[in-house]
Amino acid sequence: MKAILSILVSIRGGQDSLFGIMIRKANIKLRVAIALSLWWNRNCAVQNKEVRKPADLYAWAVDIFSDFQNTQRVFKPILAVKGPASTSVWHPPPGCLKLNSDAAVCSDSQYFGIGTAVRNDRGLVVAAISMPMLGSFGAEMGELLVLREGLHMAKRLNLRILIVEVDTSNIASTLNSSSFVSYHW
Repeated sequence: MKAILSILVSIRGGQDSLFGIMIRKANIKLRVAIALSLWWNRNCAVQNKEVRKPADLYAWAVDIFSDFQNTQRVFKPILAVKGPASTSVWHPPPGCLKLNSDAAVCSDSQYFGIGTAVRNDRGLVVAAISMPMLGSFGAEMGELLVLREGLHMAKRLNLRILIVEVDTSNIASTLNSSSFVSYHW
């Protein structure tokens, strides 16, 4: 805490001072690096570890920022993520809600990720959930579990889902089969 106060007390001076840098809008990434270094130093103080002096802390933040800028020059960030090659986006009929769900399964992990979204007829998200789950499953089981979580979410929020979209053909076939549809839940 003393290190943070010391940095805050030393904030004064011209355009090249810490204060001058922080007030310029163009330097938000440097401000993030400074905040990261302050937070790291604070954690060191809380854990009774050695803390850096304000000047060293600032120099470290500038190094972090410089490293970030260099990686941005070498690796151009992806600005847009494209989905499947389909050019049309399907929306449910007016007044209806559609549930989309997907699971990310990694065979080497004991966790898998799920995500589901409920969209209205204009394609706007009405509700969504995303979270890791404990378990090691195949793709189809992961898809079924995320579908279950999405339907539970819709039920908790009193959303009437008329259309469910899944990306696994076996699950879609099972859900559309007459034996499954006639089952009384």
